[in-house]
Amino acid sequence: MTARVTFAPASPVGLAGVWLLLAAGYFLTALVNGQFVLSSSQDIGLWSPLWLPTGLAVAAVLRLGARVWPGILIGALVHDYFILELPLALALALDTANVLEALVAAALFRRLSGTTDPLSGSRSVLLFALAVFIAVAGLSATLGVGALALSGVIAWQNAGLMWWIWSLGNTAGALVLTPLLLSGYDAGARSWNRHRLLESALIILLALGVTHTAFGGWLNTPASGLPLGFLALPFLVWAAFRTGRCGTTVLIALLTLIALWNTVQGAGPFVRETGLESVWLLQGYILVVALTGLLLGAVVDERERARRSLQQTLDGLEARIQAGTRELRQANSTLEREIGERTRAERISRGRGRVLEMLATGMPLPDILHTLMEETEAARPDIICSILLLDTDGRHLRHGAAPSLPQHYCEAVDGLEIGPRVGSCGAACYTGERVIVEDIMTHPYWEGLRELAAGAGLRACWSEPVKSAAGEVLGAFGIYQREVASPHPDDLELLSGAAHLAGIAIERKQVEERLYDLANFDKLTGLPNRSAFSSALNHALQHARRHQARVAIFFLDLDDFKLINDTLGHDVGDRLLQDVAQRLRENVRSDDQLARLGGDEFTVLLSDADDFQRVGELAERLLEVLALPYRLAGQDTAVSASIGISLFPDDAEDAATLLKNADIAMYRSKRQGGHSVQFFTPEMNAEAHDRLQLENELRKALERDEFRLYFQPQWDLDGSTVVGLEALLRWEHPTQGLVGPDRFMATAEHSGLIVPIGNRVLQAACEQGMAWLEQGLLPQRIAVNISSRQFQRQDMTEVISRTLRETGFEAGRLELELTETVLMDNGEDTVTMLRALKTMGVHLAIDDFGTGYSSLAYLKRFPIDRLKIDRSFVMDLTRDSDDAAIVAATIALGHNLNRTVIAEGVETQAQLDFLRQHGCDLVQGYLLSRPLPAEAITELLRAQRAEAPDADALA
Repeated sequence: MTARVTFAPASPVGLAGVWLLLAAGYFLTALVNGQFVLSSSQDIGLWSPLWLPTGLAVAAVLRLGARVWPGILIGALVHDYFILELPLALALALDTANVLEALVAAALFRRLSGTTDPLSGSRSVLLFALAVFIAVAGLSATLGVGALALSGVIAWQNAGLMWWIWSLGNTAGALVLTPLLLSGYDAGARSWNRHRLLESALIILLALGVTHTAFGGWLNTPASGLPLGFLALPFLVWAAFRTGRCGTTVLIALLTLIALWNTVQGAGPFVRETGLESVWLLQGYILVVALTGLLLGAVVDERERARRSLQQTLDGLEARIQAGTRELRQANSTLEREIGERTRAERISRGRGRVLEMLATGMPLPDILHTLMEETEAARPDIICSILLLDTDGRHLRHGAAPSLPQHYCEAVDGLEIGPRVGSCGAACYTGERVIVEDIMTHPYWEGLRELAAGAGLRACWSEPVKSAAGEVLGAFGIYQREVASPHPDDLELLSGAAHLAGIAIERKQVEERLYDLANFDKLTGLPNRSAFSSALNHALQHARRHQARVAIFFLDLDDFKLINDTLGHDVGDRLLQDVAQRLRENVRSDDQLARLGGDEFTVLLSDADDFQRVGELAERLLEVLALPYRLAGQDTAVSASIGISLFPDDAEDAATLLKNADIAMYRSKRQGGHSVQFFTPEMNAEAHDRLQLENELRKALERDEFRLYFQPQWDLDGSTVVGLEALLRWEHPTQGLVGPDRFMATAEHSGLIVPIGNRVLQAACEQGMAWLEQGLLPQRIAVNISSRQFQRQDMTEVISRTLRETGFEAGRLELELTETVLMDNGEDTVTMLRALKTMGVHLAIDDFGTGYSSLAYLKRFPIDRLKIDRSFVMDLTRDSDDAAIVAATIALGHNLNRTVIAEGVETQAQLDFLRQHGCDLVQGYLLSRPLPAEAITELLRAQRAEAPDADALA
């Protein structure tokens, strides 16, 4: 705790008085200290092992503030000038250093510890010693020794030795005297009585006796008896534990003075032939005794403060308990004054405390309610207690606890529907009000239960509804009597208090159950979540290891679930997930663990998978069941699933790897078209590792700018004029050379890196197009492919607009190629985005036309400029009549819709002739030109311009 600093009086007279008192104290302390000097035998005169005035000065600054420094200076100056007869200049220099020493030590200690009490803790003791030593060594010792050497009082070769003696002596003086002077402000920390005073006196006397025995020469101790000087340390421990900081600091001072006095008188273990050695030994002894005692005192004081804090906490708790007891007493002041009622109230309080303790330690609710019944019955031995809980439907009673009621009675009332004629508890739950029945045999509430109550020997029942903090009825607390009886006010108070406590317990447990459900179950489907599944998996693996069994994990993912969400809405998607969860529940065994990991990912844990045939049959059955149509948004919708399976111990030894391998197998199933089952194989793991490595290399490639653009010319039907360019991506790998997009594009799409890569392609294509435009070489436009990830982003139009704005490239010379699948995946949103792009002036083309699925109605609405026939149809059109028919029909469709048609992948003259014959507008392919770097395209365009002087017309 930080001690408060008390500053010197504000009035000039009061402040001057403080200065004079402090000067007198400093002067007298210096006089006393002068009696404890030893000859150094090092040509530096007499020297004291410690300087007590330092302790007084530091204590004054810590307690009274920095404004007392003139008192320190006056006292020191009077002593040095008049007693030591030092020259005035030298005395003033030495005493100024002493003043600075005290000010800096106090300020540094306050800064380091945040307190002005050196004994506030063991840390404060150490910081105090450090602050004093730094101030002494850095100021007083350095300036003082320098002044003495400059004035010729000591030789320069002895300056270092004297600096050490000065530093340690002043530090020792502060450690001995400052805590002693400040310990008086801790008078209230301990209670002092006659016994404690006598014990303190005994400690001090014994310690003084032992110390004087060691130092007074009674043991005739030579140098080998040095350890005897520390015989008093046990008494320091005793003093610290029994007398606190005050007694400890007094004992430290007394032990120090005895050691000093006897050594100065030539007795004790520290007497040596050279006074310097005696000085060192005494300083070491004083520092050890002071630090040991102060640390012990601080530690014990910390413990005492902790004890007092704990006691205050306990007192506070006791006060709250007593306050509760007083509230009970106020209900009936007459009975409260009677001894029996007071005992009863205390019994109730202890019983409730026991119940709350059980609640705080997480005991089961039945045990808590059972204890509450016992404690309530113990408070009034002639009653029988019962608690009935409302079922989750809020209409039926369930047995909670009734330790003194017959078993057959409890079983009979369990499950009764609440109502006005279902006993006292049923009526209390029904009305939410207290129900008092003085005679069960005559009251209408017990009409249908009188025989049951008579068989249990019950004649009266008072019931209180158990409610939550929000007022919701949770059950009913009943007090039964075996005789006709009316409740007294204290009985009603007992009933009300017990019902309230029961409500706290029940509501707390309900909250715990809800929190458990939230932490372990998926809110949408009610299935266990990832956390619960991991726990079950680890448990199953432990069991399998002990019994050498096999465990299987199914990792199940719905195919094209995103399409359901995007087209029918997330509410419909959630309904689908609930239906999937229900179908899974109905088709797995009760001991198989189901879970939803998130999104559309589900897992099944088979703890007994030794039968491979059963594992495979279950997976196939789940595929069949999940593939049955779902009734969604008023229509039947078919959804398939992909399942990956991994086995323990065949595929992995730990839970994380087992789950990862099942995930890998599931993705293999998806890559093969979905609606299938794949068992994990080691090759899959290698593929996954390769994909991860490729993804990391792609990230580095982005950072290192390793991607390059190639351009493939688009020609008119004569094959003589370049009318457009398609930007194609290549990866200049540092070790593998130039890598085509077929090697990395799928991984880029899966990882999401396609977005920054695609944006960079768009930026580079526009920059290169601008460069050709400035040279007058650019044909009609440059085509750039847009991935599905890019197109689905809300900021795609902003990215394109910003790129055009930053590069200066004309929107009308940019053509974006999108696949049919990309366009159809987003419905109306696609139309909106395409129209926004057309408003900007950008040209749009459908890439790989015919390979996806298109709605002709949507195609008519899309503001598309160009259809691009996929190379798969062009490749065999001269040999396959179906491909020829598709290409011819696509050309005709495009022209009828006023769209330009371009065919890609033209590699033979026969293919080119066919396309000319059917009126295809543009072509591109290896027959005419491979993709080329920008430099080669530049040469091609320059050659074309040279051959056709009017080539500007193409731009």
